[in-house]
Amino acid sequence: AVFDVPLKEASRFGIMETNAEGRVKAFEEKPKEPKSTKASMGVYVFTKKKLFDYLIADEQDPDSEKDFGKNIIPAMLKAKERLYAFGFEGYWKDVGTIQSLWEANMDLLGDNPKLQLYDPDWRIFSRNTAQPPQFIVLDVCEKFPRSSGEIRVDGLPVFSARALAYRAAPYAPISPAISGRMTSLPISLSNARSTASL
Repeated sequence: AVFDVPLKEASRFGIMETNAEGRVKAFEEKPKEPKSTKASMGVYVFTKKKLFDYLIADEQDPDSEKDFGKNIIPAMLKAKERLYAFGFEGYWKDVGTIQSLWEANMDLLGDNPKLQLYDPDWRIFSRNTAQPPQFIVLDVCEKFPRSSGEIRVDGLPVFSARALAYRAAPYAPISPAISGRMTSLPISLSNARSTASL
């Protein structure tokens, strides 16, 4: 996969040159004078046998640096393998500099962040249950235990404990309770103020 980056930043990445069909013609790791702006994202798809053949050969090469960008991909190109670059157009940022790391963190902020961690169609699947951080708008409560991976919008909770993926609609009163996974409260304005003052 490749991501189009500004020319002034291209020297920070492994750069792929492609033809009109997307076939990779050349690959250069962090070139001083980039010939393309297609930065490798470090995401590759191979058939198992083909990948093993090159990994085994690379392991036996005493001069290899054991690196995909510096050794494996160039070896495949030298052998005239058919490599194609997939142009990714979603959110992606390399965080190899302090500035880019800061920018990536700032991209999480605001009402419409560039990187949306709460999109159910773009989940991060892993063996652990790490979830996005809490998202709280107009919070008015105290003594409110919260876990990771929850979304709260304008709710008015009182002495409640919640687990993963909890959503409270605007001004929904939440009485003392312990809630589990994937809980959602509808909009309710009745008794919202009195509930919040308990």
